[in-house]
Amino acid sequence: MSEGIREISFPDPPEMLKPEFLRAAGWKGKLKAALAMFGPGAIIASATLGSGEVIWAPRAAAIFGFTIIWAYVYGTIFKFGVTYPMVRYLTISGESPVQRLKDIPPFSWVVWLFIVMILLCTASWNAAFIGMNGTLMVAMTGMGEIFTWGMTLMLIALVLVIIGKYELLEKGQVAIVFGIVIAMWIAVIIVQPDWIAFLKGLIPQVPQYPEWIKMEYPEIAAKNVWVELAMYMGALGGGLYDYLAFLRYARERGWGILADEDASTLVRTIESLPKNMRIPLARTKENVERAMAWLKAPLYDQAMSYGVAIVLGCIPFLVLGATILHPQHQVPSGFTLVEYQVQFLEVISKYAVPLYWLGIFFALFGTTWSMLDTHASTLYELFRVVVPKVEEIGYRKFRYFSYFWEVILGTIIFLTGVEPAAAVTFGGTLGGVFGVGLFGFFILYADRKRLPEEFRMSKGLLALLIVSSVFLFVLGSYSLYQIIAGWF
Repeated sequence: MSEGIREISFPDPPEMLKPEFLRAAGWKGKLKAALAMFGPGAIIASATLGSGEVIWAPRAAAIFGFTIIWAYVYGTIFKFGVTYPMVRYLTISGESPVQRLKDIPPFSWVVWLFIVMILLCTASWNAAFIGMNGTLMVAMTGMGEIFTWGMTLMLIALVLVIIGKYELLEKGQVAIVFGIVIAMWIAVIIVQPDWIAFLKGLIPQVPQYPEWIKMEYPEIAAKNVWVELAMYMGALGGGLYDYLAFLRYARERGWGILADEDASTLVRTIESLPKNMRIPLARTKENVERAMAWLKAPLYDQAMSYGVAIVLGCIPFLVLGATILHPQHQVPSGFTLVEYQVQFLEVISKYAVPLYWLGIFFALFGTTWSMLDTHASTLYELFRVVVPKVEEIGYRKFRYFSYFWEVILGTIIFLTGVEPAAAVTFGGTLGGVFGVGLFGFFILYADRKRLPEEFRMSKGLLALLIVSSVFLFVLGSYSLYQIIAGWF
């Protein structure tokens, strides 16, 4: 240990995270702790519970039926397998894993690589949401142009984020989206789906386009089936453009090292340590136990986040898509993205249809303004590592660069004629699949390089991180190759 660097001890964790409390309180205590810790994950869940569930999950099931269920279930597990170790590292070390991207010379090029990736992804998703919001409003009102509606809603979202006056809207959005999710589950019960087929769909299998797709949707059939799969996984539960925002939100919650009363000074000291030096965490039994107790906070938060995404969001839309749309050969595609799904609530009552339109509007529009903030937070986490001035000016001033970058470039992309599916395919694959897998390798590096042995990931979590990173990286690499090759 270098001279002048004291051993670091963890602050005492909240009572509800201590093992003795959890043992005495049983499952009720664990549930109470999970709900109390559900913070950063809730922000990301609300920011991503939109197009991935209401548009792309029904599309996947409409094309492949129940055989695509495995991709969503395992995709959720793989993304958890990267994001939990990421927030775990922040909780234990106090430093962002992004800091370790600087360790690879020269000129912090890896950080700049991720910055370029995120800039491209955010613009692509912005273009997609202009198209999706515009398509929704034209379908709802029967009037106007897709671009006019989409751009109007994007600008309204931008104003709301800038002035920060969306708390009431957010509460209303959550209530309405929760209402439509409940309604979708009621519809699932009414349609009596083939649960045996659903269970069989949990077994991984190579996806194949049905013959009718080749006849009725040749533009989809022309797309490599693995690229289509990558689009779904990219849209599922967000991507790296959302996940690095976890770091800012988790830092604000003050878990682990960050609960220290002089956390800002301590973190600066840790981040300034030589790259080959381990963080001097006190290796006493008591300190290790406090650290392990603190780790329940990000674990509960991440588990709740992905549980909401897959159980509440994806599964009912997948089941209804496979049961209602697949037999009728109705696939959300082009700029016909939301009309077919209205049948999901028609099985309950024709009077439930307005809830569908209202719920879809708030799901997409809510994701639009939430997306602007999470994307800005992600870019801030990257830029602050390589441009010291960014941390000096702070997030509130830096965010304007992110907002206007993605809105302006996203508008240009949309005006070139790119359909939402194409924009999601590129942005989701680059940042939601390839980028997540690639970043996972750096989390592994940070864990092994910077943490004393007692504080590193367990063998099981390490294996999950490696499998998740390799799968997402390989699928993303292959799909990006196919996408780029198709441009020429």
